[in-house]
Amino acid sequence: MELISSLVSLAQMLCESMNMAERRRHKTNLNQAISELETATSELKAIRDDLNLRIQQDNLEGRSCTNHAKEWLAAVSSAEIKTDAILAKF
Repeated sequence: MELISSLVSLAQMLCESMNMAERRRHKTNLNQAISELETATSELKAIRDDLNLRIQQDNLEGRSCTNHAKEWLAAVSSAEIKTDAILAKF
């Protein structure tokens, strides 16, 4: 009877260890995802800044290609807002 009790205890400990390892792995995956989102947000901000500069240059030089840049800027801003909202949850 003691042997069975010991085996049950050992099995429970093994399950707990596996659960802890699984949680750590998920936490690592989550941390990696957060890091990737932060990188993506930084890249989006750099693209947004570049687009703003191009729009300003186009305006100064009288070019008409600003409509495309404004569309891209709107898309980048939308993506930036979404990634910031996701990051805010963490």
